[in-house]
Amino acid sequence: MGACAHRSGQPASHPQDSLSHQDSSKDAFFPVADYLEAEIQRIDSFPEALRKFTTRDGRTDSAYIQLPEFNTLALQFLLPTFSDGSFEKQYTESSIMDRSTETVTLTYSPTDKDLPLQRVDVVTVAENGVNKVRSVYLENRKVAGDSVIFQKLYWQTRHQFQIVSLISVKSQPAVGQQIKVVWDPEEDNE
Repeated sequence: MGACAHRSGQPASHPQDSLSHQDSSKDAFFPVADYLEAEIQRIDSFPEALRKFTTRDGRTDSAYIQLPEFNTLALQFLLPTFSDGSFEKQYTESSIMDRSTETVTLTYSPTDKDLPLQRVDVVTVAENGVNKVRSVYLENRKVAGDSVIFQKLYWQTRHQFQIVSLISVKSQPAVGQQIKVVWDPEEDNE
C-alpha cells in the first residue's frame, strides 16, 4: 500500500515506535477511486446474487437487484473530488496504527470545512505481511436547490456497501434512508 510507505526526507520509523503521524506529503495518497473502481469491476464480473436492503422510517425492505442498479448505487462512492485533482490538493492525510487489531487507518480531512467531501477513512489490516484494505468510509455533503443531502458511505471489501442519507429541505423535517447492498451473504455477520 503506497500511502503507508516511507517517504524520502522523513526519518525512518517503525510501526511499533509510533501509533500515529501527520503527513503533509500530498504525492502519496491512497488511490481511493482506483480501489473502489476495481471493487465495482470485480463485482460486475462474477455471478453472485446482489441483495439490497432499504430502511426508511424504521422499516426495512429487501430485494434482489441486477447489475445496472448495483452500479448506479455503487457509483455514488466515486466522487468528483477523487477525479478532478482536488483530493491531493485540498485534503490532509493522517494515519493511526492499532497494534491490537493490526490495522492502519488512513484519514483524509479537508483543509476547508466547506468542501463537500468531509472525511475519508481507509482501514487496512495486515495479512501475511501485506496491508490489505478492509473498508473505505466517506462523509459527503451535497447542496441541491433548497435541499442539503448528507451521506455516510461505507464500503466493506468483497462483502457489502452501505449508504446512509439524511435529506434536509428548508422548513421540513429531515428524512433519513439507509441502503445496504450485500454480495457475500456468507459473511453477513452484522
